[in-house]
Amino acid sequence: EACGSDGLQHLARSRYEEDIRPRGHAKIWGSLYCSTSKRWGFACCKALQRDAPGCIVAASDLETDAAGSELESQSRARNAAETSQEVREWKPRDEFETPEGFVAHAAKFFVSCWRTWLSDGTLDKNKGSLSAEVSKVLLSEVSAKEAARGVEVFCGRLASREVPNDLARQLEEFCTCVGSREYVQANKAYMDMVMGNRKWQSDVPYLVEGNRNGPAVVQSVAERLNKSMSHPLDVAGIRDHTVLLRRLLSVCQAACPNTEPSKNCG
Repeated sequence: EACGSDGLQHLARSRYEEDIRPRGHAKIWGSLYCSTSKRWGFACCKALQRDAPGCIVAASDLETDAAGSELESQSRARNAAETSQEVREWKPRDEFETPEGFVAHAAKFFVSCWRTWLSDGTLDKNKGSLSAEVSKVLLSEVSAKEAARGVEVFCGRLASREVPNDLARQLEEFCTCVGSREYVQANKAYMDMVMGNRKWQSDVPYLVEGNRNGPAVVQSVAERLNKSMSHPLDVAGIRDHTVLLRRLLSVCQAACPNTEPSKNCG
């Protein structure tokens, strides 16, 4: 016994932590004494080894298992959602009431084909016709998944009718050409969308007639005009998505090139 600061007698504390249940045990070590072997143990499982494995599932284990199950469920839900968003069958334009509906269908179809061609080896078989840089992107599962997410956002913009009518028709033409493997025409439609009403230097000289300072002034005028004009892709917020469509064109051409080489992009 020891005398405390309050003047009262207290039992001396053990140098070991008391009433601590090891993980996985319902009782503390020393709650059981075996008179036969003269050894201490756990009363909950009758184990005589201090490092004996637990005999019950700890609450933290249940929480971990529950968290793991939740993550697994979320993963399954994501996979199911991705699967439900896949479009396996191509439908022509006349089956849709609006250009936006057709473009959304086409974009989902193209990205679904990308994932299919990755899994069945179609793209891998045709990679010899691609540059190393392009091949690295088109054969990437990560790139395909990112494209799928981008397509969903793009379809949301289309559904909200944020895309101007003229631009929607250009997107419609692009998707129609890709669907029919007219890749050169599709690329031209893409360039028309990207350039929009931007001025090339060759469009400018009549605006600066009499200019004696050469191409530098012509370029400067073109750049100033372009900065002053808003682009439909930027207004609609789909410039990045249009670039994504161009990538899908590359995927489709790599997997299913046109039998006439002149209709494939360089």
